[in-house]
Amino acid sequence: MNQPIYEDEVQLSYGQQRLWTLDRLEGPSATYNMPLAMRLTGQVNASALARALVALIARHEALRTAIVEDNDGTPVGYLLPIPSVQAILPSADWQALDPQTRQAQTTLAIEQEAGKPFDLARDLSLRAKLIYLQANEALFLLTLHHQAGDGVSMGILTQELSLAYSAYCQNQEPAWAPLAVQYSDWAAWQQTALAQDLEAKINRAKVRLADAPESLTLPLDHPRHAQRARRAAYLPLSLDATLMAQLEALAQQCQTTLFTVMLAAYGATLGRLAGQHDVVIGSPVAGRNRMETEGIVGFLVNTLALPLNLSEATGSELIARARTSVEAALVDQDLPFERLVEDLGIARSLAQTPLFQAMFAFQTEAQGTAQLGDLGCQVQGVTLPRAKFDLTLFLTPTASGVYTGGFEYDADLFDQASVATWARALEQTLKGLVATPHSLVSTLALVDPVE
Repeated sequence: MNQPIYEDEVQLSYGQQRLWTLDRLEGPSATYNMPLAMRLTGQVNASALARALVALIARHEALRTAIVEDNDGTPVGYLLPIPSVQAILPSADWQALDPQTRQAQTTLAIEQEAGKPFDLARDLSLRAKLIYLQANEALFLLTLHHQAGDGVSMGILTQELSLAYSAYCQNQEPAWAPLAVQYSDWAAWQQTALAQDLEAKINRAKVRLADAPESLTLPLDHPRHAQRARRAAYLPLSLDATLMAQLEALAQQCQTTLFTVMLAAYGATLGRLAGQHDVVIGSPVAGRNRMETEGIVGFLVNTLALPLNLSEATGSELIARARTSVEAALVDQDLPFERLVEDLGIARSLAQTPLFQAMFAFQTEAQGTAQLGDLGCQVQGVTLPRAKFDLTLFLTPTASGVYTGGFEYDADLFDQASVATWARALEQTLKGLVATPHSLVSTLALVDPVE
């Protein structure tokens, strides 16, 4: 295999260094892929789409940053050359296939693309594929590696891709505003800014996490061992608009946010299922608290470790504890999670993630619809083959007030029946908090009366 040609050296962030370390420990995997599948209706201008992709990669240096191991074993960032229009968008034509075969091939292509690892030292961190399905229908697959982006970045990419595609369809250049900084500039700032009061941040974190348990001991259906495949499985969850409105009202009564109430309920459910008074839950924070970072693509999201003590707490008291935990973590939200783990001296283990094994990803606004010029665009759900954590709860609001999402879980640890029971327990806990916020959390029902 030919050695890649590298251009300028760039600063890596703490997050990029952590993902490189995980890649070295676990081997190449699709764990940190961010896949998007869009079914397009209309005549796709493949040339304009390819030009738009190249323009995005040229605009955002993070997308062509390779992470290379230096002679002393440390990761170093280098820019790969901007790709050619001819190479950026491989395509396939399945119009001659019968409908059943075409559908099976489409499902398989989405799974394969989502599950294909990136070589961090050689590959661009954005790849695409276009598959023609019928005369006016195509499947567009776009995959971003997490070392070069996050959820906000994916939104920026899809918006700018649509803008550039529309421009190139008219043989014009995209009229986007120049970027104030590149991601590597932010990474350099992160190193400098963090050094100023790092010790104080670490000391505050040690106090916050002083009673953190070594692990979340949810009842296992299968033994935990380091060599397991961590197969991801998914259980959908929907919380109705009436319940969510009641929880919002409870949050206002407690002078806090809906996120905090949901965190309290999730923590109470996990703690009771695990038989623990103390739990730690991870939650992402955007990490874009500087104006210059609003439009850049990069791995800016950080992970907060949120401890919660359930001992002798009523519902309203637990919500107050959750609020205190969230507020304390947000004070130091720019402390990189990887640096926190390092300074806390937590032993690394391939059997479980450090500090917490349960995650909570909560969106406060409904997601916008994806667009690509004037083409009809329908986003298809894509799942990853490997679970990042033992258990992750995702929730996103819809225009009707219903919150939809579900659980991603490690199917090598838990069976679906167990996770389904936990989902019902969470819903019962939420209802219990609304109905009797002054009752002890330990007395709230985890099952409905019929069950």
